[in-house]
This record gives sequence, C-alpha cells and structure tokens, in this order.
Amino acid sequence: MSEKTPPTFIAITHDDGDRALFAALYYAKLRQNRVPAELHIYSRGGHGYGLRPSKNPVSTWPARLGDWLRYSGWLEKK
Repeated sequence: MSEKTPPTFIAITHDDGDRALFAALYYAKLRQNRVPAELHIYSRGGHGYGLRPSKNPVSTWPARLGDWLRYSGWLEKK
C-alpha cells in the first residue's frame, strides 16, 4: 500500500465476524498513506447483503457510496 493506492470506499457490518475490525485497521493504513478513503461500519446486516433492500442499517450503503462518489468528483456530469 502506498499513496498510489486508489481511493477506497468501505462498507462493513459489526455482525460479520471480525471483518469490521480488519476494515478499520485497513482504513487506518489507507489514511496513513494519505489515500482518500471512507469507512462505514453498520450495526447489522451480516455477510453478503449486496444491493438488496432490507430493514438492516447496512442497506443504505449504496446511497453512501453515491454520496462519496459525487463529492469526490467522480460522478460529475461532463
């Protein structure tokens, strides 16, 4: 990992084993290397939630990704 690592968006859930811990550590390394990154850790959603809607908080992650892409300038109209 270096400053050449691509910008990274991470969405994970607390109830998906130890993945939230490792995602937080990965996020910290990204920031140490000045890589633009955003991390969302949701309370529930399990593993394999994908894009399907549910009552779990994690189902909002696609909207958060859209926000991140927009304010990062990757979804600007040309």
